[in-house]
Amino acid sequence: MSSALIAAVGLVLLFSGAAHLRHFAATVHSVRSHGLVPAGLAPSVLSALVVAEVVLGAASVVTAALGADLLGVTLWRVPALACAALLVVLTAYAHLAAARGSHDGLPCACGVGEAPLGAWVTGRAGLLALLALVG
Repeated sequence: MSSALIAAVGLVLLFSGAAHLRHFAATVHSVRSHGLVPAGLAPSVLSALVVAEVVLGAASVVTAALGADLLGVTLWRVPALACAALLVVLTAYAHLAAARGSHDGLPCACGVGEAPLGAWVTGRAGLLALLALVG
């Protein structure tokens, strides 16, 4: 059960990373409009996020599929914790971006299912972080 949960979180991260790559310019624009990242750093920050999403997503799916142990540690636990950490950061970012005033209608730049900034986006990221931790 836990490995399946981690694989599911990994797939969400893979799809998100792919969507960020597919709509890179639009996502950079959204990140700039949130006002949390300096405009000049937005492409670099987004590039780092895409790499993290793809690497952690792939590692989660592969290690969950293998289900093997290494030195007494179940392999998928390592990427699961890293996914949880990334998703906690993204939850905080979504909360701060939504709290920065009137962002009605601004896209979340989430990658999977573009929604306007708000409680839904923050809750979705938080739920994924929780699922990665529970897994």
